[in-house]
Amino acid sequence: MAPASLTNDDAFRPVMKEIIKYRLADEIFGLQLVDWNSRYQATIQLELVGGTRTRAPANTSLPCELCVMLGM
Repeated sequence: MAPASLTNDDAFRPVMKEIIKYRLADEIFGLQLVDWNSRYQATIQLELVGGTRTRAPANTSLPCELCVMLGM
């Protein structure tokens, strides 16, 4: 069995896909149900407020191949 999750929401598709995937896995394997939606919302709020994502240094440049493709 391979569950598939199809969404047409560009903004939240990756998060929705993960929430649905883990919820289905919990159900299929008989695990204790986790509120994945709340967990992901809390993670996103932390990232927005705390800036926990690793940022690229200010002096970074695009890879050469990408510069050529973008006409830079």
